Amino acid sequence: MVANTLERARGIFRRHYMFTVAALGLGWLVLSIDRSTPSPILSIIGRDFGLSGAEMGAIASAYFFPYVAMQVPAGVIGDRVGLKKVLVAMYLVIGVGALATGLFAVSYSLLLTFAVLRGLGAGAFFSGAYGITMQTVPAGKRGISTAIVTSGASLGMALGLALPAVIYLATDSWRAPFLLFAVPLFAMAIVLLFALGDIKHVEVERGGPRAIMDILKNKDLMLLNVALFCVLYGHWTALTWGASLFAVERGMRVDIAGFFAAIIALSSIPGVIIMGRLSDTVGRKRLSAVLLLIGVATIFSMAYFKSPVALIVALVLYGLVGSPAWAAVSIAWVGDHVSAGRRVGVGTAMGVTNTFAMSASVVAPVVSGWVRDRSGSLEGAFYLAAVIVLLGALLTLIPGETVKRRKSV
Repeated sequence: MVANTLERARGIFRRHYMFTVAALGLGWLVLSIDRSTPSPILSIIGRDFGLSGAEMGAIASAYFFPYVAMQVPAGVIGDRVGLKKVLVAMYLVIGVGALATGLFAVSYSLLLTFAVLRGLGAGAFFSGAYGITMQTVPAGKRGISTAIVTSGASLGMALGLALPAVIYLATDSWRAPFLLFAVPLFAMAIVLLFALGDIKHVEVERGGPRAIMDILKNKDLMLLNVALFCVLYGHWTALTWGASLFAVERGMRVDIAGFFAAIIALSSIPGVIIMGRLSDTVGRKRLSAVLLLIGVATIFSMAYFKSPVALIVALVLYGLVGSPAWAAVSIAWVGDHVSAGRRVGVGTAMGVTNTFAMSASVVAPVVSGWVRDRSGSLEGAFYLAAVIVLLGALLTLIPGETVKRRKSV
């Protein structure tokens, strides 16, 4: 009786695509908490191991390099063996990495090793989650569905920046957050195993390296990928250096400056949902030009204006219409083009797309820091970011529109 009831509930849960979308959004939230965990307690970890600033920075690099490197391989493997299988396995890998960090990271080398393990596992999420979204969601709902999944990342980032310090203060151990957050990581593997049905395999003309070459030769896809890099360059500049700009060059207290920087993550949650919904109605291309031009103005404003009120307005606007909101629109746009052609697997395409997107997380902080060292101010770094985002906005004027104007969806 109980078994039949559970099976019936599972069938209902799997039949409606919005349950799949909600589960993937929850997955992004959990992953983003883990990804953000080291940041607020990095100085404490550094003090425990006696690390230099460069060595502390290498902890983040140890996570993000394998994260970026795994994007394409994870997509190719997912298209071959099943995106769901890869997605479930990756949560187990991240969970092991988080658990091992809390229990066994007794040396700096082991700490880096487990960061690499977490990054490798997390690198499989984007292609798996958005690949499944593109395969299961009707074309007219892709914008809002992608936005719901993406909003999980924004909320997870906010929680991941806030909770670890609280947990540390309560336990007097920087290991406690990793141990605590390992639980939802393992739980997500079970949730996705239950929530995701047997994802239908879509036959495509090309796979593996041939598929990657097809993507690199596709003008529309590559323009969108390069535009996504440009737009996220602005995002990572603001996220990495925003608090420093406000604290050092605007004279704010460190905690207040951190709050100002967090405004972007918090305001992006409704922004992602609203813009994803609009893109299903008015079109991806039509909406992109407006969003990105406003995004350029807000990044410029962060460096130009000194007034706290003006900064809050700029930060809120950037969260509402900036890179997090447009990223959801662009992912749906890429998915539209891939699904229409059916020459390559959507998992592979999403892996290539996120390789371009996350490359900005490696490039922007370094280049922005170089500009600060050369000019003596972060303002120049933000002005450069605004120019690069403007380039991305111009690139989005070229790819073909994939959404017909409709009154309702």
